[in-house]
Amino acid sequence: AVSFDAAGAAAAAGRIRAAGDRGAILLGSGAKAAGASVVALAERLGWRVATTPRGKGGFPEDHPLSLGVYGLSAHPQASEVLNGSGHDVLLIVGSTLGELATSNWEPRLVEGRTLIQIDYDAAELGKVYDVHFPVLGDVRDVIPALLEQLPPVSGTAAWQELAAARAEAAAAAVAVEPLAAGSGEAEAWNTRAAIRRLSEIAPGNARFSLDIGEFMTYSIQNLLIERGQAFDIDINFGGMGSGIGSALGAQLAEPERPTICVTGDGCFFMHGMEVLTAKEYDLPIVFVVINNARLGMVYHGHMLQYKRCLDDFSQARTSIAGVAQALGLRYAEVSSLAQLEAQHMQAWLGGGPVVVEVIVDGNEIPPMGERVKFLQGATY
Repeated sequence: AVSFDAAGAAAAAGRIRAAGDRGAILLGSGAKAAGASVVALAERLGWRVATTPRGKGGFPEDHPLSLGVYGLSAHPQASEVLNGSGHDVLLIVGSTLGELATSNWEPRLVEGRTLIQIDYDAAELGKVYDVHFPVLGDVRDVIPALLEQLPPVSGTAAWQELAAARAEAAAAAVAVEPLAAGSGEAEAWNTRAAIRRLSEIAPGNARFSLDIGEFMTYSIQNLLIERGQAFDIDINFGGMGSGIGSALGAQLAEPERPTICVTGDGCFFMHGMEVLTAKEYDLPIVFVVINNARLGMVYHGHMLQYKRCLDDFSQARTSIAGVAQALGLRYAEVSSLAQLEAQHMQAWLGGGPVVVEVIVDGNEIPPMGERVKFLQGATY
């Protein structure tokens, strides 16, 4: 059992009370174990909530207090708020605060703030940043303990009004129109559009198992993980193909929950034969393979950083659907939004595994510019 620092939790609760509404929350993957109590804490305080890329899914992104993801491929509002001056306390839950979680250790994330960090591993407390209130313990124990000691800052109705006002202001500032109602670039067929549509048609209890690649950056930004859905990514190790294997494990662990694996052609070439395992066990997994006929993360990384790249990062397009057909699997080819509708998802979930090849050119620049700037600084 993990030790629970009750005294540390009490001290942290005192600082949270003193902060009033001038606080924000950053959730890592460890916060997912706390479940609904994290939502209850945010609502009790009226504090805005961002997650790290691995923490995505730990807080419903359709909630008015959600800022989305901070770190790699961050949502603009998450960066604006967490790097801004509108809060004095940052509550960090279940994050190792690595490069990808902190937007390359962005100084503005912590400057001039009181840091409260909750983690079950004592080695993580204060490892990256000086923490004023470290709390050792399982989040399933610590968060309920905080709730017992924290009266509502402004009352339940007040946080809802405040959250609605903030969400409206953020929406006006970002001015992002819904995909179906947009025009021009918003309706263009590309990886971003495909991921956004996938988010729209996914079941309300779907688990997304994300692989590693260019499509990952679009997924972090454009998959809206709602209450009841789940999101898994092994981003720290960065192993291409890891999302395919994790989808198998997730489906076996929760057979009643639909599993959608989002992977790429490069990942599929490395570990795609695991779809045969899904076939053998008749696992109803939807394998969405983004096929841009290149190693997109490497290609765009080189183009952004060096303004050139090797021809070897691209290859002649291989029919992923053809491979699936040869393996005796259900398959589909998707090359437009019209082929990615709710009825298609319903059909794909209606049997064993299915391989859905999403054909794109991959020429748009993925949301990874801040990481490239950081690497340029480290290189030169």
